[in-house]
Amino acid sequence: MQFINFQFARFSDGVLQVGMVPPVDITNWHIRFQATKRFGGESGLITKSMNSGYITGQSGMTLVEATAGVFNVAINNPDTSGWEMGNYAVNIERMDSGYRQP
Repeated sequence: MQFINFQFARFSDGVLQVGMVPPVDITNWHIRFQATKRFGGESGLITKSMNSGYITGQSGMTLVEATAGVFNVAINNPDTSGWEMGNYAVNIERMDSGYRQP
């Protein structure tokens, strides 16, 4: 697990680029991005996903370079409109059968 810091202003649009370190081929992965108020939170304030076999725009995520493990997550104005100032937790996980931890 790796922790990073990034900032988004309320009512703004932006793109978060995520890259695997070390680079891992994510071709055909099903990936979910979820932002919550705290780690372990059940309901996501923002939930985006990218399904295997597709390359662009699945629920706000876009594959940039599959063999290097790079993808973008679009954060749109409506995603942050209800947020109060503070810290939030983000979890990105592989959802394919046999990889997701319960």
